[in-house]
Amino acid sequence: MWCDDFDMDLLKVFPPIEKWFRQPLAIWALCRPSAGGKINCPAAWHGLGRRGGLGTLVVVHPSEPAIPRDDHGWVSIAGYTTNDSWVRCTPLELVRDEWVHGTDIILINAQCRKIDHLPCSQWNLDFHALMMHRRGHAITTYTRDVAADAAYRSLRRLWTISQKFTRIEQAIAEGLMS
Repeated sequence: MWCDDFDMDLLKVFPPIEKWFRQPLAIWALCRPSAGGKINCPAAWHGLGRRGGLGTLVVVHPSEPAIPRDDHGWVSIAGYTTNDSWVRCTPLELVRDEWVHGTDIILINAQCRKIDHLPCSQWNLDFHALMMHRRGHAITTYTRDVAADAAYRSLRRLWTISQKFTRIEQAIAEGLMS
C-alpha cells in the first residue's frame, strides 16, 4: 500500500491492530488506485460524513459492484457521483488508508442500502497528536499525556470498527446479508 513507508502508518503506530482486521470481506471503494491497484484516498463528498463532513461510500460485496455508469463513465449512488474506478480492498487496507485521511466511511451493500457508518473523522485530532509526539514535537500541546490519551481513544475506536466488520462477516455467513 501507499502507506507502507509512511512513519505514521497504522501498522507502525499500533502493530497488533493487524490481528483485529483479519476478516476476509471483499470491500469496494471508488478511487484512483495507487501503484499495484491498491486503495489510496477514496472519493469523498461533503455532507455524507458525520456533521456534514467528508464521507466515502464503500460497498461490501464479493464481486465488483454492478452499479450502472452513464455514457461518460460516471456512477451515481444516491446523488453522489464520480468517474473513479472500483478498487477492491480488505477491511485492514481500508482502515489503514482512512487512519491517515480521516474520512467517514459509509458501508453499503450491492443494492446501495446503508449497512453501517464508520466515523473515521473522529480520530483525526488524535492522529495528529500522535504524529507530533512520535516525531518529537512534544511541545506544550502534544505532551506525553496528550499522546497517551489519543492512543487510548484511537485503539478504542479501532476495536469498535473491527467488531463492526466481524458482525458484517457473520451476517453474510448466516445469509442475513448479501
